Amino acid sequence: MEIEGATFNISSSLVMKICFGDDYCVPTITLCGPERLILSLQKWKKLTEESKSILLAIEGKSEESEWCLGGYFYVTILNNIVDIRKRNKVGEDFIETSNQGLLLTYSDFRQLMKLTNIVEQLVPELVNLKPCWEGDDHYNQIGALMCPECNPDEYLDWLE
Repeated sequence: MEIEGATFNISSSLVMKICFGDDYCVPTITLCGPERLILSLQKWKKLTEESKSILLAIEGKSEESEWCLGGYFYVTILNNIVDIRKRNKVGEDFIETSNQGLLLTYSDFRQLMKLTNIVEQLVPELVNLKPCWEGDDHYNQIGALMCPECNPDEYLDWLE
């Protein structure tokens, strides 16, 4: 029996949905309302790997305040908020978009990270998932530029 998906109420304003597609599973973090953020398995894995560092920053034990999840997705610690947001690349600069991100309270972020083990049970491929940036093709800059996960807007330019 296959699972069609799972929904977790993290708080009154935050729901996490795990949706299964054709040949893949995409954890989707959804705010109750029009804002929604879809993370690939690699981005979810990176978020969970960085969670200890993020939690140290939340507790004031680290001065680090920004983490890259890959593919222009960033986690930023603001005043009492964890901002998970995709940025658009314009020239050499990044400009934040307002409709592709979530603002989480510290409490919501902690609750979200408590689901890591449950998500890994529902999506067992997460346990052994090797991030693309650890692959042989990422040992040089051209390899990373040709990767749709790392360079989603311009990777086709490098595949000629």
